[in-house]
Amino acid sequence: MDPKPWLIYALGGGWGHLTRGLALARLAARQRPVHLLVNSPYVDQVHWDEPKLTLRRGGTELNSTRAWVQAIFRERDWGAWIIDTFPRGLGGELAPLLEAALAATPRHRQRCVLIHRDLNPDYVRAKQLNTFVDRHYGLVLVPGDREATSLTPATSLQRTPPWRIRNAAELPHPEDIRAQLSLPNAPLVLVCATGNADEQHHFGDLTATLATHLAQSSLWSEGGLPEGALPKGAIRCLAPTCPPGCPKALWLSHWPALDCLSLAQVVVGAAGYNLVQECEAVEVPLVAFAFRRRYDRQYLRVQEESIKLQRRITFVRDNQEAVAAVLRQLQPTITRASHPVSQFESTRIASSFHVPVYVNGAAIALDKILQQLQSENLI
Repeated sequence: MDPKPWLIYALGGGWGHLTRGLALARLAARQRPVHLLVNSPYVDQVHWDEPKLTLRRGGTELNSTRAWVQAIFRERDWGAWIIDTFPRGLGGELAPLLEAALAATPRHRQRCVLIHRDLNPDYVRAKQLNTFVDRHYGLVLVPGDREATSLTPATSLQRTPPWRIRNAAELPHPEDIRAQLSLPNAPLVLVCATGNADEQHHFGDLTATLATHLAQSSLWSEGGLPEGALPKGAIRCLAPTCPPGCPKALWLSHWPALDCLSLAQVVVGAAGYNLVQECEAVEVPLVAFAFRRRYDRQYLRVQEESIKLQRRITFVRDNQEAVAAVLRQLQPTITRASHPVSQFESTRIASSFHVPVYVNGAAIALDKILQQLQSENLI
């Protein structure tokens, strides 16, 4: 008998829910059909060749999205309901579905999995989410061994390592990505404009400002390099569309961002779940803004990670602080380049790379879900 299809709910706009949902869905789809529900405006930019993975895109209007979600949940007998972040759904649309399913089949709780990313505690209290999760979810997974948790349900939280969109062995060779994106063989400052739409101008202005500051150094300009020094550095803004204020020549569009991060000397971006965890995976310093979110507490994440990762993550409040932090991160490169070295040595410094080694928590999460379903004879 063919396994029942799984349904993964990853609504929430932006890159975060889309990337996290895909990290799990693409692995699960190697064994069974998987339907991934998303409403990110960036979904058209992602491409996977898993034939059993179906991306189903919804809108952002509340009433039509509620009806769309409820119709999909009712359309067939799903082998598992896997819900990312919002136990009741983004607009509360899952609450009646979960209650009806539980009333019809009490064991249905065991096939409901919550992927818990930190939520604002005020929201947790207002919606009584601890009680709700205890009643409707048989398994709660936390993707990230250091990610904060706002839920304290009786159901134990099971942590996994951070989820990655690619396993370490799947990462393309940095030189292949460099060639694909036409990047110079030189130190790279990468601005990741992965926040909300109204934050894009912030990253566009920052890219232009950084380019101006870096151009003032002869070591990062078109001419004036000492013999044997590092070649001209590069700055690029990685974004789905060119942010306002960003020079078109400095804009890159590539997904997933993880492919590009290992090329960077330093990354600048928001302290969202994915970027923080991915920079840690490839061991690249991150200069991070903690933007205000309705549910996510970026300020808490960046505070916790800056303590634990020491100098690999730097919290900044504005573009002026960001520029200073980037220049500090580049100082070893600039200092090293200012001393006479052989042409061979300068090329080695510019082109060498570190091969990331990490555990993909999405694979561990998949095993935990399978164990849960098998223990209840649900697959």
